[in-house]
Amino acid sequence: MSYQPKIANLVGFLAENHHALQQRTASADTLRIADEFIVILQRDIADATTLLGELLQVYPHDKTGLEPDVVAKTAQALRLLGDLGRFVCRESELVECGLDQLENGQRAA
Repeated sequence: MSYQPKIANLVGFLAENHHALQQRTASADTLRIADEFIVILQRDIADATTLLGELLQVYPHDKTGLEPDVVAKTAQALRLLGDLGRFVCRESELVECGLDQLENGQRAA
């Protein structure tokens, strides 16, 4: 069974290393770990978005009185997932550039 870090740790790692990723000074280990964390985050975001969509499909649409609250909270969760997805996408681009730079540097050496 593989280790599954908590999402806060994944996002925290990317945030803590953002400057190094942006400045292209991240170590090879940091780039590889960030790349793995990005894959996990992308999968988790897709799964959570799918789950929220399915929840909205099966949620009882009768007069329970909870519809506005459920829809508002679901919309808030979807906005949060969207923000997280955009952050992960930007970090992914930085990691890919860093990995390309690392690979090209190793070939030149």
